Amino acid sequence: MVPEKKLLHIIFFILIICGTIYSFIGNRIQKNLINDPTGYNISFIGSIFSIFGLFFILPIIISKKFDFYVVKDFTFSEINFPTILSIIVISYNLSINYIYKNELNNSNVVEEYYKYSHLYSFTILLQLIILCLYVYNILDKEQENVSRIYDYTIYLFSTINIVLISIMRIILKYFTTDG
Repeated sequence: MVPEKKLLHIIFFILIICGTIYSFIGNRIQKNLINDPTGYNISFIGSIFSIFGLFFILPIIISKKFDFYVVKDFTFSEINFPTILSIIVISYNLSINYIYKNELNNSNVVEEYYKYSHLYSFTILLQLIILCLYVYNILDKEQENVSRIYDYTIYLFSTINIVLISIMRIILKYFTTDG
């Protein structure tokens, strides 16, 4: 039987990963449907689910460092910068999608946009899977036992994702068609 606390963590991890997969499916639908907001809406809702899951994970991580209202060696790194960085990356993608909503819904974008969008979806999924493993290790063990490789891998994927989103933004801004 799974303890209630671990079950809550698993539910949030499932929410994060399923939101990302839902967003990926929305991107595929968006590419194939012209003048239909269904794919855009599915993608947007999936990203929102992922962000909510990440926001709910943060207090759980922070509460791990509090023991009966006493702080145990709490530093900025304990706030879990990789989780905050993942929230920033997904939020940046959401803002770009919101700004260029009409172009995306009307399929007035060049084919290269969808290639970068699919690559972004894949790399953000990998980043969030690694983040879930990282958070699970923090919750399961003491911070000292958690490998720094998770940190660096998440930083690498965040950098790649920000570059991909920036390329997608440039494509949306300068290479849209009239229909």
